[in-house]
Amino acid sequence: MFQVLNGNKINKGFSIIEMMIVVGIIILAFIAILSAVAFFLKNSVSIKMNNQANELAQEAIEAVRSFRKQTQWSINGLGSLNTSDSYYYHPELKFQSTGGFYYWDLVPGIETIEVFSRKIMFRKVSRNPINQTIEQTYNPSNDDPNTRKVIVSVSWGNNNLELITYFTNWKK
Repeated sequence: MFQVLNGNKINKGFSIIEMMIVVGIIILAFIAILSAVAFFLKNSVSIKMNNQANELAQEAIEAVRSFRKQTQWSINGLGSLNTSDSYYYHPELKFQSTGGFYYWDLVPGIETIEVFSRKIMFRKVSRNPINQTIEQTYNPSNDDPNTRKVIVSVSWGNNNLELITYFTNWKK
């Protein structure tokens, strides 16, 4: 493989050791690229699931907003719903045959949509009597019967997403 020219060796090709080193470097680069691709695919699936959960939670908030708009607060609306810790609702799109339109209703229970579980919880709210801000912990003596805390929870696998907002009796 070597040719002697004026006492100097001239390399005419690769040795087996050099070839093995090049192949090893190529294999390591290929493994690194595959690892990066696997990482990005896993993250894209995670991001997709988070986005779907967020859309389901946003839809539930909009369903509650629509429900509040079409009902009477203390008769059949948000003010009449159960606010205990173990009571859940979920939105259900219904068809009004006499009027020919769809509307959101809130029905008891937890809803399953593909791999997601969605529930809506309602909590009573109390306000500070001095500045009328919402108190962090509910105080029955400062109850605000015209405001409800709404917690939408969407869970899948070991993950959970919660959106919290407040609704008031805007028709009063």
